[in-house]
Amino acid sequence: MQLKKSYLIIAAGCLWITAGVNVFHIGFQVWDIKRTIPWLHFLGVIATILFFAIIFNRVYKKNIIRISQMDNLRNPFVFFDAKGWLTMIFMISLGVTVRHFELLPMYIIAAFYQGIGACLAIFGGRFLWRGAMIGS
Repeated sequence: MQLKKSYLIIAAGCLWITAGVNVFHIGFQVWDIKRTIPWLHFLGVIATILFFAIIFNRVYKKNIIRISQMDNLRNPFVFFDAKGWLTMIFMISLGVTVRHFELLPMYIIAAFYQGIGACLAIFGGRFLWRGAMIGS
């Protein structure tokens, strides 16, 4: 069975959105509104989004190009290459470790997680949009 390239791009988008919503939710759960300065928290979220938008834009473009050049698509998980999967495993492990051992104050973790979660979801939306445009 041959997979359409648009399906792989949509699958990547679904994964990014799911991860983004989950990470944002964790950030919201650890955020102690009473102990933070709201405008400073918001500034941290925006700075995180802007920083990761640069990184995620490169990853997005790289994966779109790689998928568009692939032939004989049979595995639904090839929307990331091995380096992408390893990076994701490393980032998840690092995040769990930092939270578990409280290596950073929770107000920093909250802003960071909300920013990176929002950015993941935004780029997941870009994948979905691109997959829908290719598929139509």
